[in-house]
Amino acid sequence: MTRFDPSVIRNDPGRRSTVVDWLEHALQAVEPEKLTRDALRPRGSGPGCVIAIGKAAPAMVRGAAEVADVVDGICVSANGGEDVPPNVECVVGDHPVPGPASMAAGEAVLRFARDAPKDIPLVALISGGGSSLCEAPRSGVSSEYLKDVTRRLLASNLAIERVNLVRSHLSRVKCGGVARAAGRPIDTFVISDVAGAEPQIVASDDPH
Repeated sequence: MTRFDPSVIRNDPGRRSTVVDWLEHALQAVEPEKLTRDALRPRGSGPGCVIAIGKAAPAMVRGAAEVADVVDGICVSANGGEDVPPNVECVVGDHPVPGPASMAAGEAVLRFARDAPKDIPLVALISGGGSSLCEAPRSGVSSEYLKDVTRRLLASNLAIERVNLVRSHLSRVKCGGVARAAGRPIDTFVISDVAGAEPQIVASDDPH
């Protein structure tokens, strides 16, 4: 096997330009705002309530708002201060291990799902990082226990599918918990950061 030598690119302006073009095209192809806009466009511009969870949540909400009337929403992400529509509540969770902010975010999402008007479509926008950012322990599971289990799982080098399987059984948010709180199915759009995995692996959350 031939080992790649980065100096070949650095010392050849033509090759460097080509690689930069590839990178820019790749980034554009996976841009969350554009992907969400394109996915939601066929639905039309009718009103909807939005639950966005994950590191790409703000961008996904912006994409949704470009093609749909977002009448209400909640956005849980890793960083505050990103632009979202004014009627969308922004919540910042903890990452990569859930902490107090994540627990508050989880309760806020479940409350939003319960209170969302039943006559308005409910849309979930899910991206990587949501497993930690948005959390609410099941009855009998303390937040400290959940935090400790998550820390141990992440340090175990297990595949993320196995890690998220355990997480989903300790949580009121994951594995359809948001849909159960809403009392109805949720139209869900997922941007995956887990190559080759099923969509429900992302954020440990199968909202259906």
